[in-house]
Amino acid sequence: MPEASSDPNRPPAAFGIVPGELKSLLKFLDARICAEGCDGTVISTERWAEANDVGWSQLLVGLTGSGISCDCEILARGARPFDAA
Repeated sequence: MPEASSDPNRPPAAFGIVPGELKSLLKFLDARICAEGCDGTVISTERWAEANDVGWSQLLVGLTGSGISCDCEILARGARPFDAA
């Protein structure tokens, strides 16, 4: 996955991923957490990244840099930009 700064027309990234990827991740996590709950890790996010060919190391850096340590926290904090939409 190219870095966000490589394309000036690319939308800003959240957690190291672009808005379309974030929406996909949030939808995935919402379904997963509703079905199974949160286990206090980011394993579901890692699985989503692998299934969607999203660079896990870049995403993990973005998450840890935001102070996020589990899937439900990603869902709670990642949804904020879309609350007004």
